[in-house]
Parts: sequence; C-alpha cells; structure tokens
Amino acid sequence: MRLVRQDVRPHQSGPKAALSRIGRANSGHTFTVVRYAQDCAKIIRDLGPKLDDLAYMASLYPHGKQMSPKPKFAWGFHHLDLLIHEAVAPVNLILKDGWN
Repeated sequence: MRLVRQDVRPHQSGPKAALSRIGRANSGHTFTVVRYAQDCAKIIRDLGPKLDDLAYMASLYPHGKQMSPKPKFAWGFHHLDLLIHEAVAPVNLILKDGWN
C-alpha cells in the first residue's frame, strides 16, 4: 500500500490534526481499517473450511458452554468484533476484537 496523505503541519493541533496524521490507503480508508479488514479476511479464509468439522468448532466454545447437536453457524460482526454466530444455542464466538 502507498501512503497517500500526510499533510499535517507541526503547528496544527486538535482532533482534525490527529486524524490527518493517520496514514490513508488509496481507497481513502485509514491503514487501521484496511489492516483490520485484511485480518478478518484471513480468519474467514482459514476457518471457513473448518466450519463443518464439529470437533474443531466445539473446541472454540468457552469452558462450560456446549455446542448444540445440530449447530447452524453464520459469520457476523458485533460492532467491530468478528464472530461466528451459532443460531441454535445461541452463542457468539468472538474471533477478532475490533478497536471499539
């Protein structure tokens, strides 16, 4: 990725100056957002094939929680947290915390 904008002069201050110090990708999104999206895509790509492996999915559940016998998994977000939602139990398995 290429840094597009770094236009803050040393005498600037305040919230706008802080935001403009953050590097931006060519799409206009901050590098934080772009990197988070890339991390989420990698997690989905790696875990996608494992959704059918019930033994592996049961290992993701927190201690004391049981997976339902016929789970229905779906990808989702709660605010900025990437998760797998299990509709039958109902349980949200958080895979990556967002920055909020």
